[in-house]
Amino acid sequence: MVAIETNTPRMDVLYAGSNPVRLKFLEHVAGEDAHVIALGGGIELQAPHPLSVAKRKIEFAQKIQGGPEDCYVAFDALTFVPTGGVDGLIYEVRGKPKNDEEIQRLFWEMKHRDPLPYRIRAASALVCGDVQKTAWHDTSISLSPQGLSWLASDAGLAAYAAHIKAFGYQFSQTQHPSDFAAGLNLETLLATGCVESINDVWIDQQGFEIEMQRALFLATVGASHQVLGPLTHTPMDHIITFPHHMDRLALLEKYIGAT
Repeated sequence: MVAIETNTPRMDVLYAGSNPVRLKFLEHVAGEDAHVIALGGGIELQAPHPLSVAKRKIEFAQKIQGGPEDCYVAFDALTFVPTGGVDGLIYEVRGKPKNDEEIQRLFWEMKHRDPLPYRIRAASALVCGDVQKTAWHDTSISLSPQGLSWLASDAGLAAYAAHIKAFGYQFSQTQHPSDFAAGLNLETLLATGCVESINDVWIDQQGFEIEMQRALFLATVGASHQVLGPLTHTPMDHIITFPHHMDRLALLEKYIGAT
């Protein structure tokens, strides 16, 4: 069972989504005695903030299954890319690209302006009986001009795709750059040496490793410790011990050490 803040036992945790990594994370948090069920999130609508999407996923799940005392959890993340607008620079939400040409064009566009970070914003929502919690967090990733030039080339894009596949094969997932929002995969950008800083902490500065770990968890899972209280008394402990996240960090460190 899952012990919530009122100490009332809950048999089910209903995940409003279908992402397998997020499902594994909820199973990790809820524990062996909980029954975690993935209900899907319906047809995702475009929204300017991921919290709007996460809330809508829960509304969809509540219509499918469960009662008023069950726990519903949803996550969502959006990728924001700097683009030029009529009124100057703006950040545009980017979904998954259609093909390699769109990915290459994005790197080229980012390279041909003053390098600015792209952003990932992730949101979490929980409804557990009368308890409702929401939270969202941002992370900002700066890519080097040299890295962007290389990624915009045919050779660079091919190497980038090969690294993504290598990470995917390690975890029984075949992946392609077009599987990710805007075609940007943070762990591959790190492994190929294209990341210059995260949240204004440069790669050679103290504290970069912590920022990297936080950013990778945000990009991969997107769960906030601020909403997990009804499921566990030690949310941060569950985040830092999530096996999937730890394994990917270990693999990434091997790639970074080899570059």
